Amino acid sequence: MIPTIPPLPTDNLYKFMALCGLAMAVACAGLRVVNERNIIEKANVYWTAYSVEVDVARRRQEMLFQDDKEELRNSDWWKQSEQQIDELRSRREPLQTAWRTAEESANRISSYLLFGIILGVGMMVFGFELWYFRVQRVLDESLALERALKKQQLKAASVGDPEPSRLSTRR
Repeated sequence: MIPTIPPLPTDNLYKFMALCGLAMAVACAGLRVVNERNIIEKANVYWTAYSVEVDVARRRQEMLFQDDKEELRNSDWWKQSEQQIDELRSRREPLQTAWRTAEESANRISSYLLFGIILGVGMMVFGFELWYFRVQRVLDESLALERALKKQQLKAASVGDPEPSRLSTRR
């Protein structure tokens, strides 16, 4: 005997639409959170590294400055140190620009994902509503009528009524 595979349910597009909407809303919400975290985390790492470099250069310069003020100010090392600090300061603007760009990118992507969440929730609500009002309520009424008819048929059979077809299908 060859086992048969039951057919896939293809009778309800509304359920499919509702479940796709639910999956879309959940996926977009998760992606939105992950995206924001990643962008902000990367920007924080770069900003922290920059801040540490600036602090180290300043402290090194201050420590040496305290010992021999005039002698160090005229040395080549002091001039190199000043150049390093100036370089670090000049890198600050591009980092701030990159930070703003990352924030704008995160906001733009978040707005797209928010649209996906709204669309998914809308599909879900619309699909479940159509499924309930157009399919499920009709099936429930049909089953209730069928149940009532079978009850009446059983009652008629137990009483001995020869014609169960005359039975009313009212509730």
